[in-house]
Amino acid sequence: MYAIWSFAYVGLCRLLQLVALLCRSKRSKEVEILLLRHERIVEDVRNALEAGRLPWVVAYKRLELPKQSGHYEFHESINRDKQRDLLIQLLKVEAPIHVDYAISRLAQAWGLRRAGQRVQLAGRTAVKMAVGGGAAEQRGDFLWRPGQELEVVREPDWDDGRTFRDISFIPLRRSTWHSRS
Repeated sequence: MYAIWSFAYVGLCRLLQLVALLCRSKRSKEVEILLLRHERIVEDVRNALEAGRLPWVVAYKRLELPKQSGHYEFHESINRDKQRDLLIQLLKVEAPIHVDYAISRLAQAWGLRRAGQRVQLAGRTAVKMAVGGGAAEQRGDFLWRPGQELEVVREPDWDDGRTFRDISFIPLRRSTWHSRS
């Protein structure tokens, strides 16, 4: 386990609880032991966090992107500069973020609930524009501010579900923290 990790790991523990419930009908001791071990690790960290003893953990800050309106749909090329600019604003507050999450957030600013193929293509073009202009770095599937390195772990705001992330949207591998692709 890395010295720095995300509290999205709690989701894994909830999954293990579900697995344990399903396996209890068979009295699976191995799953119960695994479940207890993972719960203890997370609970130990949560207790330390609540006591204020983790200076390397900060609350996730979420930027509210302004709602976009106009006569043109998201995927139309006339919106690309605006999308790039919004992406740069998003990175200033929330980086590093997964490319798909960034595109989803841009689409939400246009009032879209899902990102289909045209929206994905338009969003990836805006990402390429930001990266090509030097306003962002792409490392694997994640977007970073230029030269950015992780110094802290961001935990969700437990009162704001919008700050929770799918584990695949969190840069967990140390190699993505510093390497550039």
